[in-house]
Amino acid sequence: MTRANHDRRKSDADRKARNTRRRVSKADYLGRRVPPTVDAYEKTTRKGSKKLAQALIARHTLRMDSIRKTEPSRLVPIMSALAPITILDLALVRSGASPRRPPAAYIGGWVDHLAWGVDSVVTAARLLLSGQIVGAAAVARNQLERWTFHRATAAKLEQRAGESTADFVARTWSVADNFHVDWFSGCASSDLPGDEEPFYGEPPIDHKHITISDGSIICPAVLYELLSEVMHGRALLDAVAWDSGGLLESDQWPPDMYVAVGLVVDTITLCLRELRVAAAALAKQDGSEMGVEILKRSLDTFSEAEDHVLEIAEDSAATPTGMRFCAPPLATLVPLLPNEGLSLPVVRSVSSLGRIYNAVLAGQRPAGRLFRDDELAMYAFAWHRARSMRAARVALAWEKQKVGDSFNLDSLTNRATTWVLLTEAASLVGRWHHRPPPAAAATLIGTALRSAYWLWLEDDDRAMSVLRCVLEQLARLRAWRLKPARAAMLESRPETTPRDWLEAAGWKRLTALNRALGELAHTKATSRWSGARELLAKFQQDINEEDAIYTARGAALDFVAELLARELAAEVSEISPTISEGLLRLFLEIGLCSEQHSYSLESRFNHIWSHRTTSLGDSDFILLPDLWPQQTL
Repeated sequence: MTRANHDRRKSDADRKARNTRRRVSKADYLGRRVPPTVDAYEKTTRKGSKKLAQALIARHTLRMDSIRKTEPSRLVPIMSALAPITILDLALVRSGASPRRPPAAYIGGWVDHLAWGVDSVVTAARLLLSGQIVGAAAVARNQLERWTFHRATAAKLEQRAGESTADFVARTWSVADNFHVDWFSGCASSDLPGDEEPFYGEPPIDHKHITISDGSIICPAVLYELLSEVMHGRALLDAVAWDSGGLLESDQWPPDMYVAVGLVVDTITLCLRELRVAAAALAKQDGSEMGVEILKRSLDTFSEAEDHVLEIAEDSAATPTGMRFCAPPLATLVPLLPNEGLSLPVVRSVSSLGRIYNAVLAGQRPAGRLFRDDELAMYAFAWHRARSMRAARVALAWEKQKVGDSFNLDSLTNRATTWVLLTEAASLVGRWHHRPPPAAAATLIGTALRSAYWLWLEDDDRAMSVLRCVLEQLARLRAWRLKPARAAMLESRPETTPRDWLEAAGWKRLTALNRALGELAHTKATSRWSGARELLAKFQQDINEEDAIYTARGAALDFVAELLARELAAEVSEISPTISEGLLRLFLEIGLCSEQHSYSLESRFNHIWSHRTTSLGDSDFILLPDLWPQQTL
């Protein structure tokens, strides 16, 4: 190729890229001008499916912009809770944890499993920083169960027959955690101290609370129960709705949002305390008494309140200077899609921040000084996120090698577009619905499905935990449409389960799917994650058995997405037949809701039902007490 031809082709490519950017920018501008009202969306729908899709996608881009503009002062408690990870990262890397381990991988040696725990609280914080309360609650509860189990094993406690999980959590966390005596205290009362009543009821048994280094008092049992209520769509509904709508329209948090953030933050704090106990045990085994003392004496939060000029860190490797609060930049939060979190500029930006933290772990001072707590927490957060990006890129490279010439990155982007359209449509249905329970269900679906596919993009099993929330609320939404009297009865019963909603919705045949997703929603001694993944693999039809395990979670997401598309179109028909018809056309155009799919859907229902008695095998999380704390999972 001559130089002239090369220059001409490069010029043509640049021109096409500029034109594409202009078209996207124009579509986004026009989409953002559509207010979230029924009348406005009816007018947009009459202009065609393309305009409807533009309006829905514009809500996604506006959401990401709104996250970037979040008032930094609100992020301080979240980042402050991550303060201990800087000590834990150093301790675990020195004990042999691999920095190249995929962050979502929980298997391996004990030290790598502890590192997974640290990565997990970063995952919960990332979803929380993005406004996704349900997703953050799901990951946080998962970790609270896991490290409660760790604590119980160390204390030789077991959950008694008939004992509620909340009571077991309360009893387990009443055992001394061996932190420095000046920093640990308990309150053997069933009431929280202070003037305010607890937001949620405490277990009736006598139990202690945890006092952390800043003097705050935490009741683990209350956290567990409230996290579960959020996931079931029965508590902090305004906070759940924030991601679905409020984030796009106002910079003011509803009161529920402060409670929800505090809920996840307190859970992160408890998990990191137990992780420090485990890391201290490793340090003691290695003969590092200094390491033991540092881990026990390190603070649960930032060391002190400073008069920061609150500011989000820039997407660069430049070390922040002056008294600014350093919150993670948007690049560390975006979904790991080829054109977003895995784009070259984003990867380079986050990796450059992570390299600064790498230098700190190596004992260097890249800024020529010690970092403040908030600075170091931001760099640590970026380091963890950079590792997630690297793991995602490695996974895509492996898939490309496995699939060969048929590998197509665009299929992943198109898939994500489908999820964006569904999440935004569900959020609008939640806004428009005249009945509070179905409105709450649709709103939760909108935010939870977003978290599910964000986690799926990172090969994280907990995507299925959040997907179970979506399935439950989808059945709840359908039950209210088809059997409102029965739905009202189920709403009045606190003991109502996801299975009850499935049966009320006429989806009893999905019991096995609910069981598999539910297994991945918990991390207890009896949890069987491997068996749940294998069961999800069996739900797929007409697929190579060897490949089924690799596509199992994605297929589950796609199946629930198709159910959601059909239900949304039916649900909106009672609000606006025009929008309902428009959504149906749009879903048909993107490969959902066709007559062919209707036949396939019935077949898949029967196929899933045929696996209702399939065994999930043995637990993945049984640890041998005589090997404590060097177990291999």
